[in-house]
Amino acid sequence: VSTQSTWGMQLKLTSKERLVLYGLARYPGLSDIDLASNIGVDRSTIFKSKRKFRDWKLIKLLNVPSGEAVGAEILTSVFVKYNPTAPFEVRKGSPSYQKWVNYPNCVSHIATDTDSVSTFYSRSLTDFRVNFDPIIDEYYRSDFVEDIRYFHYPFQVSSYSADAALAVDGLFDLARSDLSGEIIPPKAALTEDSRLTEKDKLTLYAFVKYPMYLSLIHISEPTRPERISYAVFCLKKKK
Repeated sequence: VSTQSTWGMQLKLTSKERLVLYGLARYPGLSDIDLASNIGVDRSTIFKSKRKFRDWKLIKLLNVPSGEAVGAEILTSVFVKYNPTAPFEVRKGSPSYQKWVNYPNCVSHIATDTDSVSTFYSRSLTDFRVNFDPIIDEYYRSDFVEDIRYFHYPFQVSSYSADAALAVDGLFDLARSDLSGEIIPPKAALTEDSRLTEKDKLTLYAFVKYPMYLSLIHISEPTRPERISYAVFCLKKKK
């Protein structure tokens, strides 16, 4: 996902719309009826807010498989600060940008005129460098990059959280008491018995490819729940 936005700009949302935005991030799988009960707003407000969010392209639901399930051993976060002469519109038109966002191991990419943050799954540090270095080298040759930082997290020894509700709560100072404190602990390496079958892989692909249209009811061979680790809720500010 890539966005061009200014984080300093305040979204013009009512207090109820902010609650709905929080609720969609905190409880992505709930029906409108259950969501209304959880966040204390009526169903009509949820319906109108969701339509507004879709029109503004504020939200997008993605199913992101756990790195371990797809054979990755390292999660890498890449933070880039760009030169003033390389705003988003300039970078977006470059072949290297297309290579970056279309690189299969790039799980997410969020960008503004001045910064970007990306998340990658890799089988090893060498695997990451072999595939990503040529892309970032093109960025340097185009004089896009002012500074870049890499953070590598081996799955077997790392704990992490993937809850966008924290961001919504902090952005709007909601001070919600129902924030999740769940931290995903390190997991043991997959054994041969726990690796994905061909049907598992197809099901996982369907969840990732069609997150808005599929549920377990629509899939005849459901993927084991623990192998879909979390839903990423992407916020996109209206410019």
